[in-house]
Amino acid sequence: MPELSPDEHQNIDWHNRSRAAARMGLGLSPFNKLVKDGDIAWYSRGQGKVKIRKMFKPADIDDCIERRRRIGESPGQPASGHAPLRAVPISVSKAPDIREILASRRKAKSKNSKAKG
Repeated sequence: MPELSPDEHQNIDWHNRSRAAARMGLGLSPFNKLVKDGDIAWYSRGQGKVKIRKMFKPADIDDCIERRRRIGESPGQPASGHAPLRAVPISVSKAPDIREILASRRKAKSKNSKAKG
């Protein structure tokens, strides 16, 4: 957690979690994951001993946005660099009708039961 001088604390337009998440275009859960993973810097504000009030500088939010931006990537290409998934062609051959299969099984079953009895 970076340290700021008292003068720096007064001159910053601090963002709370919801305001910072909105600025990044994220919900609170994904934003909290970024904070937990250490991807975005936060500062302790106030006198909280039990519950720390985490606040965020606009410059740190902008830095995080810039780091996460994907530069030079075409829309169809995933970020991992792997080739995009292609559709698998579907066979046009006639599939067996399930009703015909069940009817033939019933017929064979009834023949077997008549032969036994």
